[in-house]
Amino acid sequence: MSKSGFFHSDNWKTERRTLWAIVVLAAVVVFIFTLVPSAEQGRAERLQRFLSVIPETAATAFSAGDYQAATEQISLAYRRNLIFHEEFELLKDEELINHFTPGEVVGYFANNFIQEVIR
Repeated sequence: MSKSGFFHSDNWKTERRTLWAIVVLAAVVVFIFTLVPSAEQGRAERLQRFLSVIPETAATAFSAGDYQAATEQISLAYRRNLIFHEEFELLKDEELINHFTPGEVVGYFANNFIQEVIR
């Protein structure tokens, strides 16, 4: 006695395999999207990277909204500290803002990251 129906009939073997392949593919796509950080998480990580690169006094001023003081601290460290200079240049390279001055970098992060992270 042969079983009948979609899952048991030999006539539908290809369709069953295709259905399972689609289900597995959908599960893989969902799994991959759970691993990728959201846009908000990405912006928060980039802002945190900026705050970790700049001097602590500049990060404190930036977090308090005193962008002028943050710019001055960054400019001072940029001229006097070769290690910071290299790290800051690497940060600008990562953000594709290579030609920005320290003030423009502060403005970039203040305008594009602070407002988005707060929302």
